[in-house]
Amino acid sequence: MEAASDYGVDLTLNLRSLTRTPAERVREMEAALKFAEDLRRAASRLGSMINFEATLKALADHHVNFVVVGGYASTLHGSAYLTRDLDICYERTPENMERLVPALRPYHPRQRGAPEGLPFSF
Repeated sequence: MEAASDYGVDLTLNLRSLTRTPAERVREMEAALKFAEDLRRAASRLGSMINFEATLKALADHHVNFVVVGGYASTLHGSAYLTRDLDICYERTPENMERLVPALRPYHPRQRGAPEGLPFSF
């Protein structure tokens, strides 16, 4: 466990899983599968709002400097964690901001904590 921690591997979910009975693990997996199916159905209704791959491609196509953080980053690194959102951190230079705004415009973003309807512009 120490070696995993030394390499930045988070074993929290694995350790939590080991405290559950096999039946509890099966129920948890069934709930996760149902959530994934519901998310897939929602994605088809909402289109690109939940399409993480399309969003990341739009950022890359506009040459935005960013990193993926949060639950989706964990998933990309092999975690079984499911998430409903995409969290990014972007470089806050004027040049990068000029690329960021048009890249995200089709997704109708808003900054966390900002009032609903406030235009996404800098």
